Amino acid sequence: MRDLIVVGDTASGTLVATGEINVRKNFVALLLLTGLSGAAFAQQAPPLLLNAATCLASKKQLPTAANSSLSIGGWTDTKAYPGKKVLYLVATSGSNHSAGRVYSIFYTEYHHHQLFDIQNGTTFVQSTDGKGTINYVVPPIGLYDAEPSFTAAIGQLNSQPRYTVTGAEISGKMTHTTCKSYTDNDQP
Repeated sequence: MRDLIVVGDTASGTLVATGEINVRKNFVALLLLTGLSGAAFAQQAPPLLLNAATCLASKKQLPTAANSSLSIGGWTDTKAYPGKKVLYLVATSGSNHSAGRVYSIFYTEYHHHQLFDIQNGTTFVQSTDGKGTINYVVPPIGLYDAEPSFTAAIGQLNSQPRYTVTGAEISGKMTHTTCKSYTDNDQP
């Protein structure tokens, strides 16, 4: 066991243990290392989610400015449409994730090629009162059919990991990927 050396100043009544100083220094060093390692090992978005976000950006449905930053998450549904896979992608900005956009994207993968078909998307605001009420700023296409799926996806993502991506990350060229959108007829 280590001996503590106590240094005292009887005039002021202050006692400092040198062992306590070493513990404080080690604690501060541990906090710094933990913070740095968290930044160094921040999780990168899974390829499917990153490629889907890049597809949305290529269709001008997500911002691509180099200084923009989004928090994205995804949930895959393989049961609602038998034989098809739907990725619900939620993109938010800001620290509380209470407002953003949600998309339904049908996707297939075949011989290392991905096909994304963006079927629907809308803007939402989620209450921060603890109830989680979701309001759609712009109603999704097929309002009554789409809202329950979007609401379930947003709720599902509240308990799943989110990934931070920059506009620069999702504005790159897509390889081995085809991207279609319900807005294709609206764009020149």
